Amino acid sequence: MTSDLTAREISDRLRINDLLVTYAAALDARDWDLVRTVFTDDAVLDYSVFGGPRGTVDEAVEWLSKTLGKVPMTQHLISNVLIEIVDDTADVTSIVFNPLGTGSGVILVGGTYTDRLRRTDAGWLIAERKAEFTWSDKPIRRPD
Repeated sequence: MTSDLTAREISDRLRINDLLVTYAAALDARDWDLVRTVFTDDAVLDYSVFGGPRGTVDEAVEWLSKTLGKVPMTQHLISNVLIEIVDDTADVTSIVFNPLGTGSGVILVGGTYTDRLRRTDAGWLIAERKAEFTWSDKPIRRPD
């Protein structure tokens, strides 16, 4: 960054970070209503790298609830958040580290979320998300 941030830019960045953390915490709590609140009504979400849909919020939440329902414990940790804001949109890339507790141990999974956010009357919301797989310490079985 080459210039000082304005108060609005600082606020936007904090609110965007809070939105990403809210999503992660809602996933881990299996709070599907809260998960829905971080997306615009017309959001397009792409979880195809994990065998999930590329589609609507409802399709993604249905798949997430079914898939994560098979995993006793998850802990989605969001870091290295890069934010580029232009007017009322933001391109955001973040790293996700997710230990998955299984019946036989823990699998460590790393990936990236590439998001397009939109400023709405309700605040910043995710309008587009692409989940990307980067690594795992053990093979992960993708559902058919």
